[in-house]
Amino acid sequence: MSLPIEVAPKQMGQLPPSTSCNSLVSNPINGASFTENQQIIFDLVTGRGFLNPNSLYIRYRFTATSMAAGGGQMLGCPVYSPFLQFQMLFNSQVVENIVDYNLYCEDMINVKTDVASKAGLARAFGYGATSSVTPFNFNTVNGRLLGTTPDSFPLSAPLPCLLSQSESYVPLFMFGAVRIILTLDTIANMFNTTNAPTGYTLTNVELCYDIINFDPAVESYYASLANQSGKIVLKSYSVATGSQPLASGSSGSFQLPFNYRLASIKSLLLHNSPAVAPGATTGCGKHTALDITSNNGSYSFEVAQNIYPPRELSTANNKAGIISELCLALFGNKNIASNSLGITPATWDVTSTSYGAGGTDAYSAPGGFLVGVNTERVPSSSSMLTGVSSLLAPINVRLNINTATSQACQIRLFALYDALIEIDVNTREVRILQ
Repeated sequence: MSLPIEVAPKQMGQLPPSTSCNSLVSNPINGASFTENQQIIFDLVTGRGFLNPNSLYIRYRFTATSMAAGGGQMLGCPVYSPFLQFQMLFNSQVVENIVDYNLYCEDMINVKTDVASKAGLARAFGYGATSSVTPFNFNTVNGRLLGTTPDSFPLSAPLPCLLSQSESYVPLFMFGAVRIILTLDTIANMFNTTNAPTGYTLTNVELCYDIINFDPAVESYYASLANQSGKIVLKSYSVATGSQPLASGSSGSFQLPFNYRLASIKSLLLHNSPAVAPGATTGCGKHTALDITSNNGSYSFEVAQNIYPPRELSTANNKAGIISELCLALFGNKNIASNSLGITPATWDVTSTSYGAGGTDAYSAPGGFLVGVNTERVPSSSSMLTGVSSLLAPINVRLNINTATSQACQIRLFALYDALIEIDVNTREVRILQ
């Protein structure tokens, strides 16, 4: 007979006796203090153990100076706002390059973390205000109000990338050199001009991660699991980014091409923002995501001659349906009602018309209208490549705008794709298949 699962004894494996976990900290190799337009370069410790993907995070101290009385308004998710571009190199070859990294991370926080969770992480992510200026409240989980000059505060958050998003431990004992480069954004893109600082610095910058060390026999057995080509293959995912301009006063039907050559696209995320920098009279700039149809149009995507979704997403007929599609885009076949969204009505309802030519959204409630679709062939499957391919044709963003746009915009498309990390057990060559 078979015992009911509630009373069946659990069969659990045992760790090798010499297993250990080492928490490592990598410091930048090119300096100790960094400001706008500079790069922060980390070299990871490789040649031993397995990286725990969930343990990779960054921490640093942010200092803003020369603000006028009342403090400046820091836009987006403060911990990610300084990072304009992310690059990862394996053996001096660029394998991951994410432009507008701060916007991508900010959007992921907004669609995967609800308001209560953002409040709980406010001290790590930097939301709210300096406590001596304004008490924290739930209306300030989209930016930060700086205190009197100089305002200095610590920040910490995960670092999304190929390594941290791997579905299994990463065998760093098989890797050669691994380098991460973060390029810092300008003050003009990070702050509203109201009492904006004239300078900022990042100090005490550290990249933290855990390395799990097993017996040498475990590593030998792991290497023996290579395929017939002598390769170990890990599944991860990353994002391709790009943007297209859209002129002020645009109306009608548009088809904007994005030349991403990817073998397995999991989902697409559209971020439409004003083409001007933030300012006292121009709102939150690129940190604002607008409905450029102003409740009078539709969105859809074309990949490999297939339309996603098959029936366009109409902002005139049912704008709420776009929220459901957005949930499916990031959570696959997970029940829509059980998803966590950090988008509020105040941020969701920002349109091109309501934003206007001058911009009206506050740092604490920037536009958060995001359009997303799932393009997996089997949502949330554990198979190797589950998405749709764009190797033979570009991705087209299809827009129907029946109310002319009130400002020039940048149409940004984030394509989340499956990435396979292929490791040659003999040469330590690591390739990314995407």
